[in-house]
Amino acid sequence: MPSVVIPLLAALACLVGVPHPRKRIVPSEQAGVPRTVALVLPIVGALILSAGGQAGVVVSAVLFAATGVRLVSRGVRERQRRTAQQVTETLLTHVVADVRSGALLANAFTRASEDLPAHCPEELRTVFAQTSTHVRRGIPAHLALQEHPQLAPLASVWALSESHGLAAADLLDQVRARLAAQRAHRGATSASLQGPRATAVILSLLPLAGILLGASMGADPLGVLLGPGVGAALLVSGSALICAGLIISDLIIARAAA
Repeated sequence: MPSVVIPLLAALACLVGVPHPRKRIVPSEQAGVPRTVALVLPIVGALILSAGGQAGVVVSAVLFAATGVRLVSRGVRERQRRTAQQVTETLLTHVVADVRSGALLANAFTRASEDLPAHCPEELRTVFAQTSTHVRRGIPAHLALQEHPQLAPLASVWALSESHGLAAADLLDQVRARLAAQRAHRGATSASLQGPRATAVILSLLPLAGILLGASMGADPLGVLLGPGVGAALLVSGSALICAGLIISDLIIARAAA
């Protein structure tokens, strides 16, 4: 057990995600250990203590599970962001058409927000509903729109149109065109990055090929890795490196596609 203490601590440290610099600048009363980490670490500790000589196996399994959850969660968030962008683009298309046909901006937005597609994210639907409520009550609509990060350009354009009396249709059409260009660029870039994604997955599977090669040569790599002592340390450190490689590759590809 002592021989796996350092790799064990390093593996547990990998469970703590590195926050964005903006998220690290928080008031003192909000600072502290993230709730997810605070819940996961005691469970991991209990599993390790109960596993005894199989602590390395438990830690490796937790590492792969945590990495999988992280990657899947990021993928879900990315799909939601793309859906929100597409819904916003469609809404702006209807709003611009109504405004150019003579409707007031507030009325056009209210009608468009009442006819959102079924796949519209609930968060975006809530923001649009709040915006319509603001319009009916005479409250500046951009106050509700700016609550959603992706709607910040729309909020700025709306505020500019109301404060300076500029043509809302032209400004909103520019926002819509920008969203369409971003979506097209992101789609083309994402398609071109399928190769690097496949390469990252293949590289992460190479250790399995090494284990199979060793077994075919008469060695017992699984017996060593699943055993205590040095084998457990190698299993944990190798799992940590694989998970770190997957996460870093995903981050690099995500930034390249942005």
